[in-house]
Amino acid sequence: MKKLIIVLLAGLLLATAVPAISSTSTLTAQNLAAAIASVDSFTELLNQEALVAAYYSGSEFLQLSASETEWVDKTRRAHQLLGGVKVRKVVKARMKTSHPSLPDDNYLLVYSEVEMDRKKAGHEVTVLRVENGLWKVCDYSVK
Repeated sequence: MKKLIIVLLAGLLLATAVPAISSTSTLTAQNLAAAIASVDSFTELLNQEALVAAYYSGSEFLQLSASETEWVDKTRRAHQLLGGVKVRKVVKARMKTSHPSLPDDNYLLVYSEVEMDRKKAGHEVTVLRVENGLWKVCDYSVK
């Protein structure tokens, strides 16, 4: 029950903490800060092993790319293999109009360097797009 409450609160936080922007917005400092806040909220769910909550906090594209079971299993396996993230540092963000396995759209790719339990120098790539005025994660990978 406690985990369910945390998941619901995290979802509410994701829905309200990020200022609304349009999908055609240029990448301003405010937009970038909002996107990074979305990445932080999403990865915090991953850190808490709330993978189902992370999946449903993501964009429609994330949910269309894999079923809940497939995405949770893939993400859990990656984290079991490499261990939990101990340190995460955003090092770069860039806009793109295309990304493999996703339709053409305006995407923000956020690159982070991570230190994991069993991987000293790993990389995380979080792909976001604007849905209903909010930055939403539509792809996530850690290596």
